[in-house]
Amino acid sequence: AIMWDATRHKHLARLDGHHHYVQGVAWDPKGEFVVTQSADRSCRVYAPKPQKQKRRREQDQQQDAAKPKPSTCASRIQSAGGVALNGVLSRLQAAGQQDAGKSKAEPDAKASGEATKPEPQPQNQQQEQEQQQEGAKKRPRAEAAQSHFLFHDETMPSFFRRLSFSPCGSILACPAGVHRAVGGSSKRQRNCVHVYARGQWQRPLCTLPQLGKAVVAVKFCPVLFEKVEEQEQELQPEEEEESLVSSSHST
Repeated sequence: AIMWDATRHKHLARLDGHHHYVQGVAWDPKGEFVVTQSADRSCRVYAPKPQKQKRRREQDQQQDAAKPKPSTCASRIQSAGGVALNGVLSRLQAAGQQDAGKSKAEPDAKASGEATKPEPQPQNQQQEQEQQQEGAKKRPRAEAAQSHFLFHDETMPSFFRRLSFSPCGSILACPAGVHRAVGGSSKRQRNCVHVYARGQWQRPLCTLPQLGKAVVAVKFCPVLFEKVEEQEQELQPEEEEESLVSSSHST
């Protein structure tokens, strides 16, 4: 996706990284993120490129603080000079994959420049180590089977995937979702909408499953609803019937 300044006809930034057509773009109402969704089964979250902090005099800092800060994401990207990838929403990782990755990345405390001879160990300990190594080899296969894609691929019959931020900017809803029950068959998938909390792109906050067809668009109502307290006086039968009919029409 390419961002343009419509008034000056100027190219601002290129949101690259997708491997298929980009079918949806959502702007953060708070002006911090812009999210794209593609047929490559992923959503990519972009943010203005972080600027390097430089040492300045107090007078310059006060002048910068007095200047109005850009309010929209496009203006912040323009002032920052580019975008940076903030998160990728694609797979539901199995619990334990992150721990396995950390254990591999941790250096050995006994490693040194000189080669050391392995100490002789009892036979029982050797058998335990062999069993642990065999389990470690089987674990990545099981974890790969548990992890799955969160979105439909290009075979979904639609030209667009319109994701949306909530009016307050605290929630991001992504259509074209795929839901799989825990412990269910890998072939049995249901359509859904994945809902993410702001800034928490590791896994969905919740999922709206059991939808008959693939979801192509999500839209939030801009009206904020409040819970109405029960009235002390009971309504008459006619009034009660009218209130129920009006509420069903409003929904």
